[in-house]
Amino acid sequence: MGIADRDYTRTDSISTAAPGTSGRGTGPRTPRRAGHPRNSPWRVTTWLIALNALIFVLGTYVITGTQWQPFGREILVGVTAADVNKAFVFANAAPMPTPDKRGVYARPLFVSDLDPQGRPLIDPRTGTAALRVIGRDLYVQQPVLHAWGHFSTAKGFFGLEVWRFVTFQFLHAGLIHLGFNLMGLYFVGYLVEDYLGSRRFLAFYLTCGIFGALMYLLLNLTGNLMVHQFGLAWANYVPFLLFDSIFTPLVGASAGIFGILLAAAFIAPDERIDVLFIIPMKMRIAVYGFTILALGNLLFGSENAGGEAAHVGGAIAGFFFIRRMHLLRDFFDLFGDSRPPAHHAGDKAPRSFLSRLLGPSPLVPDDAEIERILKKISASGLDSLNDSEKDTLKRHSDLKKQSS
Repeated sequence: MGIADRDYTRTDSISTAAPGTSGRGTGPRTPRRAGHPRNSPWRVTTWLIALNALIFVLGTYVITGTQWQPFGREILVGVTAADVNKAFVFANAAPMPTPDKRGVYARPLFVSDLDPQGRPLIDPRTGTAALRVIGRDLYVQQPVLHAWGHFSTAKGFFGLEVWRFVTFQFLHAGLIHLGFNLMGLYFVGYLVEDYLGSRRFLAFYLTCGIFGALMYLLLNLTGNLMVHQFGLAWANYVPFLLFDSIFTPLVGASAGIFGILLAAAFIAPDERIDVLFIIPMKMRIAVYGFTILALGNLLFGSENAGGEAAHVGGAIAGFFFIRRMHLLRDFFDLFGDSRPPAHHAGDKAPRSFLSRLLGPSPLVPDDAEIERILKKISASGLDSLNDSEKDTLKRHSDLKKQSS
C-alpha cells in the first residue's frame, strides 16, 4: 500500500469520537470552519506549503546576492577593557577567510597606543600611527532573505528583533531541507487542520515554531553565558547546552512541523503510515521515535544540535497545546482584536488583517448564530442541521466545557 493510500492521508476518514485514541471510527467528523470544506484546495496547510516554496524560489532565483552579517568578536588574552573600547577596524578592508572557522571571515581589530599627552604614537619607520592587533571581528555571508529573516540569539534576543521568531520559520537552507519539511506538512497538516480548524491550526503551527526558537535561545544563551561570561569550564560538559556563537542563524519550518507531528500522534495515534515510504508504522510510534531521535541528537551534540533544539522545543509545544487548545484563543489578538464584530449597533471594534482573512474565530461562536441553530433544532430536529451548523454547535459546547 502506497503512502497516498494510507487512511491518514484521507482526511475524511479521521474521527474525533475519542481524541488521543484511534483515528478510525464512525463518530462525528473532525470540526472544520464553515466555508472551508475538506476538499478545498486552498486551506491554511496549502497556503503554508505554497508560501514556503515561494520564498525559497524568491531567495534562490530572484532576490539573489548575499549580505555580510556580524558573527561575533574574538579578543586576544590579556587585552584590557579600555583597549577593547578604543578598538576599530578599517572600514574599507574586506573580510578575509579564517583558516580555523569554515565559512567565517574576519577583519583585524586594531588599537592605537597613546603617548603621555594622549596622542597616537607614531611608527618612525612608516610615519603613521603605531597600531596593535588585539583581536578580530567575524562575519559570515548570508543570502539576502536569510539576513533579513533568520533567527539568532544576538538578533532575536539582544537586538530585540522579535519578528524573527516568526520569519525564520519560512526560510530554508537548501532544497532537501525544504523538501522534507514540506513533505511532513503535506502528509499530516491537513489532518491536524481538520481537527483544529483553520484559525487554531495556524496559531498552533506558528506557536510551535516560536517555541522552537525559544528552546534554541534558552540553550544557546545559557551555554554562552556560563562559558564565556562566567568562565565556568565545567559547563562544557553539560550535554544539552549550545556553545555556538550567539550570531549562529536558525532557519527552517522544522519546529512547527514537529509540533504538528505531535498533534497528529494525539489525534490519530493508531493510523498506519509508511515511514520513508517503506516502513509501515503506527503514527504515534513513528512520531515519538522521531522526537526521541531529535532529543538524543541534542543531548549527544550532533552537528545540527541547534536545529535539534528547535525540533524538541516545537515538539514540546505541540504535545502541550494540542491538549489545551483553548490557550490558542487569543493568539491573533497580538495583531488586533480577533473577535467577531458584535451585532448590536455602534460596535466598531477593530479587527486584524489575519482575522479578516481567516474569518471569525472558530473558538468564539457568535451568540446570535447559536440561538438560530437551537431554534432550528427545536423546530426541525437535529438531523436538519448542515455540517457547518453542527461544527458551530460542537465548538460552542467545547468552549463551555473548557470554561467550566
